[in-house]
Amino acid sequence: MVIGHSMGGMTTIALASQRPDLFESRIVGAGLLATTAAGLSRTGLGRNLENPVIDAFRYAARTAPGFVQAARGMARAVVTPILRAASYGTVVSPRLVALSDRMLDETSVVTIVNFLRTLELHDESAALSVLGSVPSLVLCGDADMVIPFASSEKLAEALPGSELKRVRGGGHLVQFEFPEVVNRGIDRLIQRGFAHDISTRRAAIV
Repeated sequence: MVIGHSMGGMTTIALASQRPDLFESRIVGAGLLATTAAGLSRTGLGRNLENPVIDAFRYAARTAPGFVQAARGMARAVVTPILRAASYGTVVSPRLVALSDRMLDETSVVTIVNFLRTLELHDESAALSVLGSVPSLVLCGDADMVIPFASSEKLAEALPGSELKRVRGGGHLVQFEFPEVVNRGIDRLIQRGFAHDISTRRAAIV
């Protein structure tokens, strides 16, 4: 069983592309939380972060390392408020906000800016036929600014037999915001995965 959130989900899809032999032989289910198979250059966070400061910072990181330190504050001033706003779709505990803020603050702004570019380029659509060989869960909050729910609908359509779970009011950190809903979805996925594995092995014996 492989479960990934956001870029972790994209990594799961990339794994299906690079190691299709693992699916069904060792991996019997895939949980794809707040993620997508294709780029987000025109939707979600990618669209919200079309900003000359970010573009300049990305260029400087490649061509003028000395400028990066000076521009770091400008890039963070643009990126951080958007990422924080995208984290939750509802009012949550201040302690939970502090936890996610600390995680964001501890992440290098260079890493953040680079992964935004990765989101734009990401396209593992060809691997969905491999993922479709095992039970899957596609779960996303409908207030997610990073991965619009329409992207999850499109992902689920490409995975026959997948469970599409819409979390009402959930933001991008849906697993923090609605842990019970996410846990129930994962529990169902595990049960479906084990049942699929047993039936597949029995069919192979016959």
